[in-house]
Amino acid sequence: MKKLFMLLAVMAATTLCGAENLIKNGDFSEVDANGTPKYWSFYPAKMPKGASAVVDSTFATSGGTSVRFQNTELWHYTRIDQVVKVKPNTNYIAFFKSKGENITCPNGGMVRMYIGHNGNLDRPTKQFGPFFDYVKEGRPANWSYKWKRYESGVFNSGKNTAFGICLFLMRGKGTAWVDEVELYEYTPDLQKAIEAGHARTLLKNDIDKLKANAAGNTDMLKKVAATEAKLANWFPEKRTNMQSGFPFYKFQSELFALNAENLQRNHPGKTILVACDDALKPYDHLPGKVADFNNKVSITGAGNDIESFALNFTNLEKDLAVVTLESDHKLALEFRKTTFVAAELNKAFDDALVPIPKTVNGKYRFAIPGGMTVQIYCTAFLPEKPGRTVSTLKWSTFKTQGTIELEQNVIKAVFPDEMPIWSFSYLYRCRGIMHRNPEATAKFLKRMHQNAHMLFHVTEFRPVFDENGNIQVDKMRWEVLDKDRTGLMLQPGMLIINALYFQEPYLTLFLGKNKDGSKIAPFSPEWEKRAGAYIRATVEGLKKRNVGYDRFVFFLRDEPMSNSLAAMEKMAKFINRVDPKIRVTNNSNNLLNHKEIDRLASFVTVQAPHVDYLTPEVLAILKKHNNEVWTYWVQNKSISGKSLRDVFLKLKRLDVKAFSYWCAYDTGDTWSGVKQSYSVLFKGENEWMPSKRAEGIREGIEDYTLLKMLEDKNPAAYKEIINQITPENRSVLRKKVLDFLNR
Repeated sequence: MKKLFMLLAVMAATTLCGAENLIKNGDFSEVDANGTPKYWSFYPAKMPKGASAVVDSTFATSGGTSVRFQNTELWHYTRIDQVVKVKPNTNYIAFFKSKGENITCPNGGMVRMYIGHNGNLDRPTKQFGPFFDYVKEGRPANWSYKWKRYESGVFNSGKNTAFGICLFLMRGKGTAWVDEVELYEYTPDLQKAIEAGHARTLLKNDIDKLKANAAGNTDMLKKVAATEAKLANWFPEKRTNMQSGFPFYKFQSELFALNAENLQRNHPGKTILVACDDALKPYDHLPGKVADFNNKVSITGAGNDIESFALNFTNLEKDLAVVTLESDHKLALEFRKTTFVAAELNKAFDDALVPIPKTVNGKYRFAIPGGMTVQIYCTAFLPEKPGRTVSTLKWSTFKTQGTIELEQNVIKAVFPDEMPIWSFSYLYRCRGIMHRNPEATAKFLKRMHQNAHMLFHVTEFRPVFDENGNIQVDKMRWEVLDKDRTGLMLQPGMLIINALYFQEPYLTLFLGKNKDGSKIAPFSPEWEKRAGAYIRATVEGLKKRNVGYDRFVFFLRDEPMSNSLAAMEKMAKFINRVDPKIRVTNNSNNLLNHKEIDRLASFVTVQAPHVDYLTPEVLAILKKHNNEVWTYWVQNKSISGKSLRDVFLKLKRLDVKAFSYWCAYDTGDTWSGVKQSYSVLFKGENEWMPSKRAEGIREGIEDYTLLKMLEDKNPAAYKEIINQITPENRSVLRKKVLDFLNR
């Protein structure tokens, strides 16, 4: 029986809807006399004391065996690998299962499946796994997780004819198991099956919510169970309008209709209910009950502030309802529909803020599917002049109507023209994408309070040399600084200049070639002559534009690994030899340990650890070297706007001087979950649509600014509040801040 079970498990592991698993012995059931799974190799061949990688029959998901990694030191690295032949320029998808116990991994690595380029493990074509869950959990100490199946998403082999397949526990201690390792060519049939699986998982979340909403209602639970049974054999239709939000599929509409019956039970006789909420919190699109609302909203802020609130409209009937909003125009208001968008794999998040079109008579109209809540993201643009204004917002459907009172209070204090924290986006132009719509980009950047600019090192601003290697200052693209087409003016602001790269292809683009056409060796006399000329010309050009040393920095290398530090240090020292007044900066993340961060801090003036690494230990290192502290956040659609807003309370408490993010717009599809996107905006017809994450950054900068204004006006009150304020009591203490500023 055991052999039969193992045979069936192996067969299941080697096929997925007829597709062939290219991984040999992916369930580790075939083991040689030495205890090594066939077709695999353990690394290192001789394990250090306290580290092991072995076949384990205690915990497994198929075939009765798995591979267990066990490390007792943070520096241990244990893995198992094999090489797999693949077709060039072909799409693939990979999976594996993993379980972990008491894992600590402060310096990156963790548990991953690493798919190496061209059969090697020198650089990844794709990597994925529990590490990314670990990051979302805030890197807890002694983290444990149950068996979970991880999916790579679709990726292309490019020029590869082979992949190096590696699973590891690296730079961490604890115990991890891996099992059911799979790699498939992503054929049309497989695509259909996998996409259906993702859609079913997404809708299963709705079904679980319906069960919770229907608790105690036997008849309704039977209906939900019958619908769940249909889901098992359901295939989704292709979505045509990615911007429409929920429901994504017709079948999902049927689920929402069931929720309408739940809502009718809890709110008999009602058709539409409205509630007010924190605009940046994730909201429930399938509530079982709606909280009472007194139909009053208070908006309080400084002059020139931007304040937002959410109105959640719930349709208690099965049929679609159309709501008309009408403002009396006493307040400067903007209305957007909070729209769920697909994120990586089978998840969706309420992130996009889609404008609601106006009717011919200046009203706003939107639809609510039966049994569902639609959130309207309302934004008030406060005037500079202080005072109180009372306004009304009327809403109506074919069957019912209501009125909401809006009270706007503008305090005496006014936001400064330039916010006290530098803020910018990495790659915000995405190689010209945002340049193609300069008016929309300028509007977006102004809304975000962006006051710093990171020049893209290749396309925007670089030196020009003649045939003898002499710099041609007049031919450099100074118009980039003088006439920024996006509306982000150099005055006032901060400029982040990418330093000269010391590897190809960037070196030739920056410094050209020798007269005979040969490449210039980094740090050779000719290299130093040209690089020094560029640095001096840049500083002199900025000086002519009234930009002093406090308003620009030279940036070395994005997210360096330890093997980059020697060259970076050489570069930093060269820059300082050319001009000792220049400030040098760099970011850092989990690729560097504390000793390496200490080395980096010794030759930069400004260091920007990732938000996750603003730990007491790292901050102590930066303080020791008198580094100014900046930070950045590589976020994605699964991060809530509230999380981004709330981090600024920490940044002010730690006296962090700058915040940047990856990124305003990237090359991923912002509307679908095929490829994860890090963009904080979405592409619309005539504008860049903000996300809740973009709004979180904006509101966070505004919170930071209010606290700085309080610090300048009333240091004692600031000291009291900054030591108390948390994301949980933010709204309460924010009122106290506004009260102090209004005196």
